[in-house]
Amino acid sequence: MQGAVLLLPILRLRDLLRQTVEAVRLCHRCGHEQEIDGAELMGRLGPNTFLKHAVSEMRCGRCAHAGDASWKTSVTLVRYSARVGDLMAVRSQLAATCGACRRRWEVDVIDAMQRLGPDVRLAELRDVLPCPFCRRCGWVVTKPAGRVDAAHPDDHPGRMCGRFAIHSPTDQIATRFGVVGQLPEFGPRYNAAPLQMLPVIRTHPEMKERTLALLRWGLVPVWSKDSTGAARMINARAESVPDKPSFRSAFKKRRCLIPFDNFYEWQVEGKAKQPYAIGTTSNEKPDAFAGLWEGWRDPATAEWMHTFTIITTTANDATSKVHDRMPVILPPAAWAAWLGEEEASPDELVALMRPYRGHYTKVIRLSGM
Repeated sequence: MQGAVLLLPILRLRDLLRQTVEAVRLCHRCGHEQEIDGAELMGRLGPNTFLKHAVSEMRCGRCAHAGDASWKTSVTLVRYSARVGDLMAVRSQLAATCGACRRRWEVDVIDAMQRLGPDVRLAELRDVLPCPFCRRCGWVVTKPAGRVDAAHPDDHPGRMCGRFAIHSPTDQIATRFGVVGQLPEFGPRYNAAPLQMLPVIRTHPEMKERTLALLRWGLVPVWSKDSTGAARMINARAESVPDKPSFRSAFKKRRCLIPFDNFYEWQVEGKAKQPYAIGTTSNEKPDAFAGLWEGWRDPATAEWMHTFTIITTTANDATSKVHDRMPVILPPAAWAAWLGEEEASPDELVALMRPYRGHYTKVIRLSGM
């Protein structure tokens, strides 16, 4: 199945779902309209939660207020009886074959999510999904019956590093980067996306200790009037970081490291987009992107939001076969200087934002099973 995004072992049940209606949440406090992510709601609340209850628990993306909100769609749904599951449909049928009795059937993805949870990987279905005919477990082989665009590369067309994976355990991240203090609760992300809360490593300016915290991906400059432009600032070009108003202050004072295991890129091949997983050949994981972070205070609520962006540079010889740019990957020897723990001039910092050594880069073509 050429063109399926992500390897089957890391594809999850929820990746087979998508919105089938355009639904938005209307905040009655500030009037902000916010798109409803049906997959996120289903994973968090389940498909049978009434939409009016689910929407009331959501926080407004502008004023962060919960409650005093309603929802609306472009199709007719019964207002008070509609459930989260009504926003969802199977994007790609999931076909299964029993290795014991050799019978085939189509898996009801929503039913499987209700019984097994949204984050069960397709590779794990062999052990937990019973055959409906012979009832045996451990024999099932699953295969998407159509194209599965699980990573949604079109969400940020033309952007570099719009998706990456960080699945190393939190304690491993802490050991690898020498982090001290309390660690945030964080599960593996095989498809980390913009506007999500993701782990970021910073150095305390006074104590000079490295800390690990969850920041939102998509930088909001301190002078910004609102946070609506965050999705457009998931990346910062190394060539303009020192001078661009959105990044120059953070480049001087608020540099950070973003741990990752690999990142994804897509290459147009005819009418399809072929996904690739790109990483380093290092035996020690995770590696680190060079990033910038910023604090922004919401004028409506006076609450602080902490966000980050990933710096990109020209691609090395290995990555250039897929894309003309790549994230700045910093080797361990550069971490202290980038975090401000060691003295480094602006020119020395600029010199760190170079393409990663090509012969230490691995590029893997992804395909379906």
